[in-house]
Amino acid sequence: PDPHGMYTLLAHLAVPDLADWCLVDALEQGNWVSRVAVACLDPTQQERAAALPQRMERRDDAPVGLLRVLRTGEPELVPAVTDSLLRAAAAEPAHPALLRTLQARSYMIIPLRARGNTLGAVTFVASGSGRRYGPDDLALAEDLCLRASLAIDNARLVGESRRAARAREDLLAVVSHDLKNPLGVVQLGSALLLRGPGARPGGEMVAKQATRIQDATDRMSRLISDLLDWGRLEAGGLPLELGEHSMTALVTEAMDAIRPLAEAKGLHLHTRSTEDDVRAKCDRTRVLQVLGNLLGNAVKFTPPGGDLEAGVSVLNGEVCIHVRDTGSGIDPEALPHIFDRYWQARDAASRGTGLGLAIAKGLVEAHGGHIHARSTKGEGSTFSFTLPLTGVSTAPHSSASRARLDA
Repeated sequence: PDPHGMYTLLAHLAVPDLADWCLVDALEQGNWVSRVAVACLDPTQQERAAALPQRMERRDDAPVGLLRVLRTGEPELVPAVTDSLLRAAAAEPAHPALLRTLQARSYMIIPLRARGNTLGAVTFVASGSGRRYGPDDLALAEDLCLRASLAIDNARLVGESRRAARAREDLLAVVSHDLKNPLGVVQLGSALLLRGPGARPGGEMVAKQATRIQDATDRMSRLISDLLDWGRLEAGGLPLELGEHSMTALVTEAMDAIRPLAEAKGLHLHTRSTEDDVRAKCDRTRVLQVLGNLLGNAVKFTPPGGDLEAGVSVLNGEVCIHVRDTGSGIDPEALPHIFDRYWQARDAASRGTGLGLAIAKGLVEAHGGHIHARSTKGEGSTFSFTLPLTGVSTAPHSSASRARLDA
């Protein structure tokens, strides 16, 4: 939406049904007023309006006219322009000059207001037609300007939001580029320490510190990636590379990736699936990212010896993928907020970005699916998300993709 295009449309909507001339003025920053649109009944007379001042400074003492309407926020209706009116307006030369130039016989000036702010004003002028404005005309003009104000304000808000989103994404891109390069150097240095001094006898302290450095840089890299993904999701600019994929295979791959962390914690992993090969059209990398976020949280919040399950099913014509754990569960008052950005459990064992679940939600919705969570405090949680179903094959899975139970 373009506010300037709406100003022009508003001016032309008023001519000829409501006015012989319609002028739209908008407030600028710095206490200035600019003419942004003009329409007239006779296009050959357009140069008259061009001869008028196109920009003026606001005044707090204007007795009549545009500047008074902008100051008070109240409309001005003059059924008949008289010499006494012109004399009374002499303190503000621009107004009587406008009335004389446009040969005004009657006029209305209506403020454009939205959300308690004055955006500008619209001047309706009757000249050659000889019409005289009255209360009914004023009511009609006010209704037109009210609707126009809302549309203009919405267009301005959308424009500001888009500019802010672009600026944020540009900033994140610059920051990520400038951070990733030195992070890569730090990661390489810590790896060399682990392979060199840290691997030699007596190098336990070096190895310990190098490992801590690696863990910190890994967290920073994830933070950068999460911020970039969230910025693109909010801006609607995260591309998806869609293809048809086996959901059981993706769940198995995600479980295999998380297996070392889970087994180190003594968790029991279970993979459940239907006997059929359920397939969905999706971005394989992004679905693995969603599963990674959900499984990572499950490992984090499940105590040693607990169970973690992931599975695939078909429900109401959609693929449904779930991740279930026997962890500490989520407080009922926190459950509605877990997909909010920057949300984190109060008792989180380690702090992350607070964007993992929000990004998972955005990625699922970008595929046209839905994600939700169920939890009972002290008994565990289940996260489920859906994807559009593309096909179900009755062919048996390969042994690597079959549903399985792992101790």
